[in-house]
Amino acid sequence: MTLKQIAAELGISYSTVSRVINGYERNFSVKPELRARIMEKIRETQFSPDPLYRSLRKKNNRQISFIFPFSIRELEGTVVGDAVYYLEEMLSRNRFQFHYLFNSREAEAIYRLPPWKAAGFIVPDVRAPEQVGELEKSDVPYVVLNGVCGGKGTAVMTDDRWNMTRALDHLFSLGHTRIGYLNCNRISSPPELRPHSSITDRRNAYLEYCSLHRMEPLNGYDDRKSTTEENLRRLLKQNASAVIAYDLPIAIETIHALWKLRIRIPDEVSVLCFNNHRFAEYTVPPLTTLEIPAKEMGEAAADIIMKRHIDPEYARGETVCFKGKLIVRQSTGPYRK
Repeated sequence: MTLKQIAAELGISYSTVSRVINGYERNFSVKPELRARIMEKIRETQFSPDPLYRSLRKKNNRQISFIFPFSIRELEGTVVGDAVYYLEEMLSRNRFQFHYLFNSREAEAIYRLPPWKAAGFIVPDVRAPEQVGELEKSDVPYVVLNGVCGGKGTAVMTDDRWNMTRALDHLFSLGHTRIGYLNCNRISSPPELRPHSSITDRRNAYLEYCSLHRMEPLNGYDDRKSTTEENLRRLLKQNASAVIAYDLPIAIETIHALWKLRIRIPDEVSVLCFNNHRFAEYTVPPLTTLEIPAKEMGEAAADIIMKRHIDPEYARGETVCFKGKLIVRQSTGPYRK
């Protein structure tokens, strides 16, 4: 039953019922008998006001909108999915509410504003500032998680150049000089939209590291059209002794392809991947990973959006970066001729 229906049954105005259940007293009074009748009706009907609706009507709006350009299914096992878990936890502890908007129109690649007022926005994986043009015009504080922002937003990212360098240092210290990189081959965004910064930053760091250490960059590091197995076979023909995978799915495909070829890990080829997904330690052998600091990123995003709720100028136009952490397991080992 709605408030309007309750008001109609009691023969009073909607505004009177609304003010009574919301505890309004300023410039408003109602007889005790009528107040009692209203509250009794509320109990009878077990009416429960929508917390989202109530929060949006308050002057002190503490509702944060999470705007995603993809399906919720794609969050599982991703950096954003992991970071959002900690972001939610921190917002809840500080009595902020939040809700999700999923826009699967990937071809459009625009982060659309909700039709209601929000206190702030969290948006993930922004590849270019023009994607958040509507947010820039709204003047509502927003934080980009794992992506770039416009001049009015704040970006929380991981330092992918540093992360790639750390991964390469590990393999180089084990004696590997023929190191291949299997870049992301699951790009579904429009060709006119620039790749995510993680793709370009890791690639550039790989090339710079090879140049600095006089190593030959192995062909295939920027092939995002071929399958993982096709790229891996190309690397093996170039005598690759170690492979870095863009993410866990590509690493698993790599392990499977090496198993089909009867190539032992790490005795013949070492494998390392980005993002320490919870399943990484259960592969055979357990995967060495470069862990993206999802917890730190999620908590930083929550802290920033809460501070910008008080002071919209806080960290405006800034990018906050976090370095990853190398988790060494059994998929990497010393180079053996």
